[in-house]
This record gives sequence, structure tokens and C-alpha cells, in this order.
Amino acid sequence: MKFLKYLLFACGTLAWAQFPAVPIRPEVPDSTVVAIMDGTPVTMAQVRGWLTSQPPQIQQQYAQDPALLVNQVALLQRLSDMAKQNKLDQESPTKDMLYFSQINILGPAMAQKQYQAVEVLPDEIVKEYEATKSTKYIQVKVDAIYIAFGDASLSADKKVLTEEQAKAKAGKLLEEIHKGADFAKLARENSDDQTSREKGGYLDTLTPGDNIPEGFQIVFQMKAGDTSEPLRQPNGFYLLHAESVDFRPLKDVRDRVFNDLKQKHFNEWMDKIHRDIKVEYPNPAFQPKQPAPAPGGAPSK
Repeated sequence: MKFLKYLLFACGTLAWAQFPAVPIRPEVPDSTVVAIMDGTPVTMAQVRGWLTSQPPQIQQQYAQDPALLVNQVALLQRLSDMAKQNKLDQESPTKDMLYFSQINILGPAMAQKQYQAVEVLPDEIVKEYEATKSTKYIQVKVDAIYIAFGDASLSADKKVLTEEQAKAKAGKLLEEIHKGADFAKLARENSDDQTSREKGGYLDTLTPGDNIPEGFQIVFQMKAGDTSEPLRQPNGFYLLHAESVDFRPLKDVRDRVFNDLKQKHFNEWMDKIHRDIKVEYPNPAFQPKQPAPAPGGAPSK
């Protein structure tokens, strides 16, 4: 009965999902009749289809003994037929559960079919890349000078700067940079970040999708050779220098552009579906408290 209980649960909550199939009797062709269930032939293709509705760990157990799966389906089918004979499918709550089970299966299935059918043409990819590369695919080689500050009373190091002193020092360094001083030389002589100091100030090559500290996004507005104003962080000030500014090549981001366009076209389709739906609430006591939710992301695969 353990598998029956699990199968009942799976049918009620996970039936709309399709999991990667565990190989089951690969030597048996799909068209082969592998069982006769109350006089009805069951093919290998049907068994494999039933299997994909089950989570991987259950698939593994059924794959070892496929007859167990067929027996459980046969039992559920017999109980289902008996329920219809007793008109349970016409009574609440069974009728309501059947309705919601159907729309919860067919709705996502239709969305998934549409998502898979979305076409993205090669010319679209190039056009989208050109239109978004300055916001999505820009990459900035960033150098930095870090001037730390702290509470001198809590440190044995007498050289610890206060916040005001650190800001003033960063400001003076910025003045030198504006007058033509070499950023790498100043970084080696002044930066409190050892890693970047040893690289002449080189911090990282940043892109808009990177997880970077708040305020660092300013580098995407800079031109090559620009240096930022002192940027305060919890324990110090940064001077950020854009050593070079360019864009990730299309060949490196083609898949991302493709997926973004596919998602965009799918969302447009979903938006139209939402706009076409007409729901009225003639009873004043039943007015919605908030607007209908907007379409989500790509359907579950």
C-alpha cells in the first residue's frame, strides 16, 4: 500500500510535471504490448509515459519492477471506474478536485507547448544584441585604490586613519590622477588592498550581471580612463578607475540573447492571453482587492 499512497499523492500534486525518464527495459520497443490490464493492452510506450510522471527516486524503484507500476495503475483505474459508477465525479468535493486537477495539468501543458514553439530568428539575435549590449554585455576592466579607515582607539596600529582622514587622502590622490599621475603607481604606493595593490590596482573585469558592492555600478557609466569620486564602503573609500571599456562578443552571449528573446516572446503571448480574459464581478461585495497577477517566467520544464 505504500506505493499506492504515494501514487495517489503524486497524481494529486505532481501529475502535471514531467521528470527526466529513468531508462526502463531499453531493449523493449515502444510498440510492444507488455501487459493486458482488464482486457486492455498496455504498451511499453504507455509504461514509459506513466513513469515520467513520477519523481526520480520512485522511478528507480518502478524501473526495477515495472509490473509494480502497472499493478498500481490497474488498481487506480478500477477504483476510478467504480467512482464514476457511483457518480462521485459529479459530486463535490470530487467534482471540484477534478476540475482543478484538469486545469492545473492542461494549463501548464499549453504554456509549455507555446514556450517550446517560440521561434527566435538569427537576425533577431543580432538586433537584440546590438540594442542591449551597452546595458547587458558591457565589461569594464576596473582598477582600484582602497583607503581604509577605522577607530584608532581600538587598534594598536597608530597609522589607522579616521573616516575623515581616509576621505581626504582619497581626494588628494584623485587630484593627482586628474593632473596626470599614473594610477597603477599610486595604487602600489597607497592602496590598502594587498591583492589589487600587487597587481598595480587591478581589481576585476566587471559586467552588469556580477554580484558587486552597492555603488560599484557607477563603473558602467564611465569611459575608459575615467576615475570615480571617492566611493564610501563600510571600512574605507575606493577610487575606481576604468582601465578599458568594451563588450562581451556575441559569440559568447548568443545563448543568453536567444533565451532572453524566447522569454520575451512567450511573455508577450501570455500578456495577450491575460488581456483577452474577461472577468466581471457584478456583486459589489465580491470586488477583487488587488489586480490579477502578471504572467510569470518560463513554464516549468
